[in-house]
Amino acid sequence: MSGLVFQHFAYATRQQVAFKEIYYGYDGAVGRWESLQAAGRSVGNGTLPLRDFFPWVTDAATVARAEHALVEPLARPDADGSWGFVPPARGASTAPAVALLRNSGPAVRRRTLVPGEPPPFPTDLIQSVGVFLLDGAGAALRASGVLRELRRALPLARITVFATPDAEAALALCPYVNQRVTLPSLTGRAPDDALVTAVREEIGQQFSGAFDLTINPVRGEDASFANRLMQDTGAPLRLGCRVGRPVRGYYADAFLTHVAPAPAVLLGALTAGEADPATEVWTSPAGERAAAALLAAGVPARWRCAVGLSASVGTGGLSELCRRLAARGDTALVLVGEEAARGAAARIAGETGGACLNAVGRLGFDGLCALLRRCDLFVGTGAPVEDIAMAAKLPMVGTGPEHGAPTAEAMESAIAAWLADRARL
Repeated sequence: MSGLVFQHFAYATRQQVAFKEIYYGYDGAVGRWESLQAAGRSVGNGTLPLRDFFPWVTDAATVARAEHALVEPLARPDADGSWGFVPPARGASTAPAVALLRNSGPAVRRRTLVPGEPPPFPTDLIQSVGVFLLDGAGAALRASGVLRELRRALPLARITVFATPDAEAALALCPYVNQRVTLPSLTGRAPDDALVTAVREEIGQQFSGAFDLTINPVRGEDASFANRLMQDTGAPLRLGCRVGRPVRGYYADAFLTHVAPAPAVLLGALTAGEADPATEVWTSPAGERAAAALLAAGVPARWRCAVGLSASVGTGGLSELCRRLAARGDTALVLVGEEAARGAAARIAGETGGACLNAVGRLGFDGLCALLRRCDLFVGTGAPVEDIAMAAKLPMVGTGPEHGAPTAEAMESAIAAWLADRARL
């Protein structure tokens, strides 16, 4: 033996261990390393079996304090905690784990997030997050709770949301986001489509290395290629919901480092407490005033029923329902819907007289959110009003996916039963 000794500072700092926890999948590495530090402070001139702290170590390696092993460290921390070679070079600190990961290429493991388990990576090192909501205003509203809980879990992180133009109004007043980036809709295109390729290249050029973590909280098929775009940013952590099968030659799960069965499990991986993904809508004082002024012009009634109108779906059954509800005398109808439904709204308003407030086309997105929050229930269909009603947790009575195409009589019966229950509260 030549008596040669080398010094390898692979587990010297918490950031280094955090990198290994993320990259190699050493679950709990940071916590185990901290336990080792605590034990090492009182070990004196003895040794500790390393496998007692790091279960991936299977040999007889031991841990001893440098001064008792008669080793003079070639690097050590200075008074500020920054590591450098002797003599200490101030400012030459070890790079954070996320920075090391960016330079190491994509993670080589795709791991499943398990409900109820603690975060499988050190969340305190996450400083910048990209959230990809590329399926329209509805997706942005359905992810409102995710954005709130993400901000709660990472209060100091910079959060950037990528969304399509039709989601701009929904996100404009979101208090949890630092930056919004608008991308063209890619839904329905092929993976090698020219626009998909162009957007990927732009993402790679503009946001390479910008994020420690990216998230796609949309459940189901990744029709907008959000998972692929997340990888194009070079983010070392890429979280999304499981798809499990290739679609149009695109295997979305392949671009994730961590997959979950549902958005709530994604949130559970980022916060030690119980996540609440309940949705919400955001309004401004101007929107609240506009909604209040519009309702003040309507007929007073015990209940307000918002009726969502869509020109593409048709309004025959809703017209009959509105006539039936107007005859009750205790329910005010608030007509809401897309601009193309103006004609249908005018006809219904003419048929129902003073029991109806026609709000179609009279409020912006912000005011429409405030208006729907002031209603008691929602019936009908159409974007974006149906998405807003769902995000505002407005009860949907008599219509919706679970009801199919109900008759006016069936809708009236369901609404009457719901109002009767409410009256008894």
